[in-house]
Amino acid sequence: MNTPMDRARLVTWIATGRAREAREGAGWTRVRVAETCGVTLRTVYRWENEARVPRGAAAGRYYALLDRWINGPEMLLTDEKGTER
Repeated sequence: MNTPMDRARLVTWIATGRAREAREGAGWTRVRVAETCGVTLRTVYRWENEARVPRGAAAGRYYALLDRWINGPEMLLTDEKGTER
């Protein structure tokens, strides 16, 4: 996570239940998320149930997963003038 906006987005996804829905929709288990993020299963459970807010490098990895699941892997390409190609 590079910006405060990313952190705010992550907290919103967790608080609204969208993080859990996105994980389930992607077919990932909490175990797989924990292994990918380098945390324990209990930590992922706590994230999804708002008992803990992700921090540090694990937060960045978790955000990247959620961003891909929620917003899709494809980003719009723009030229130098900011118009879509």
